[in-house]
Amino acid sequence: MLMPLTEHTILTQCPLCHGQRQKLWHRKNDYDVVRCLDCGFIFTRDYPSAGFLRRYYEPWLSGKFKPAGGAGRPLKYWLFTRWIRRFYPKSAVIRTLELGCGQGDLLRTVQRDPRFEARGLDYADAPLAHARSLGLRVDKGDIQSMGLSDASFDLVVALHVLEHVHDLDATLGEIHRVLRSHGLLFAVCPCVTHIKARWAGERWKYLGPPGHLWYFSPATLSRFLEKAGFDVLRASCFYHRAHVRVLARKRPGVVGFRPLV
Repeated sequence: MLMPLTEHTILTQCPLCHGQRQKLWHRKNDYDVVRCLDCGFIFTRDYPSAGFLRRYYEPWLSGKFKPAGGAGRPLKYWLFTRWIRRFYPKSAVIRTLELGCGQGDLLRTVQRDPRFEARGLDYADAPLAHARSLGLRVDKGDIQSMGLSDASFDLVVALHVLEHVHDLDATLGEIHRVLRSHGLLFAVCPCVTHIKARWAGERWKYLGPPGHLWYFSPATLSRFLEKAGFDVLRASCFYHRAHVRVLARKRPGVVGFRPLV
C-alpha cells in the first residue's frame, strides 16, 4: 500500500526521549526509519494514522488461514510456563493475558497447566475461530478497546506485538493498569542490535514499515518500560534469533505519558 502523505505525520521528536536530533537509519517501502542521536532509539519517522494502519492490515486479518507450527512450538511454550511460574507463589493461580494470541498456541499450552487461567486478544478472525475451536478463551480487539478491569491479571505476554502497535505509550499504560501490583510482563520484539540485524542491513527481514513502527534494543525497550512504570528484571538479545526478550515487573503507582505527537 502506497503511503498517502495526508495520512502520515512526520515525527520530529523521538517517542522515547523527545530529542529532536535524528539520522536516517534505513529507507524502506518509501518510509524513513531514523535513529535518535540522543538516546539511540530507532523508529519510523513517517508515522501513519490509525485508520491507515487498519486498512494496511486488513488483507492479513481477513485473508486465508491455515494453522501453522511444528512439534517444537508446544515444547517451547511448555518450557516457558515452567520458567515463568517460578516467579509466583506455589499456590497462586496465574491469571494470564496474551496480546496478539493468533491461533492460540501459547494459550493452548498454558491451559493445560492448572496453575494458569488464560485469555487472549487478537484482530484476525480466522485464527481466533481456530483458537475458539480448541476451547480457548479469546476475544477480538486490543488491550485498549476491551475495557479490562484494573489489576485483573498476574501476567501479560506480548510476543512480536509491541513493534506493531500504533500508540506504544498507551499500550504500555494499559498493560500496567491491568496488571496487579508486582505483576509481570514478558515481551519479545525484533532486536536492532542483534548481529543478524547488523549483518543484514536494509535486507533485515524485520525491517518493514509501516507494519513495524518501532525498532528496539534491550536498552531502549527497557527505557520504555521504565517510563511506563515497570522495573526491568531481564532484557537481552543473546539468542540465535534476532529478538530482544524482556521480563518486567509492574511498579505500583500512577502512570502518565507525554503525547507521542
